[in-house]
Amino acid sequence: MEEQHCLVIIPSLCVFCDTTNQWLYKQWLGRHDKESVRLAAEAIFSCLTTHPRTKMLSDHSLLQGDWKPASPSVVQQNFERLAEHGALYLA
Repeated sequence: MEEQHCLVIIPSLCVFCDTTNQWLYKQWLGRHDKESVRLAAEAIFSCLTTHPRTKMLSDHSLLQGDWKPASPSVVQQNFERLAEHGALYLA
């Protein structure tokens, strides 16, 4: 049985720590702009600091609208930071 502990709930994101599979599970929510993606990224880094994991699983099924224009620059800037925080496997 999976053990998931909620780490973050904000309007744009929920983050859970799955202790069985040893990953962070991220559920993206609603509509996003560049600022909401940036704030969510900071929440993720906070989770990686307090609950280090090498694996992260992202669920985009609850996103609304065209979120892709909001994400490229923020995501691109943060890949190195993810590796520095130990997140090596992203799905």
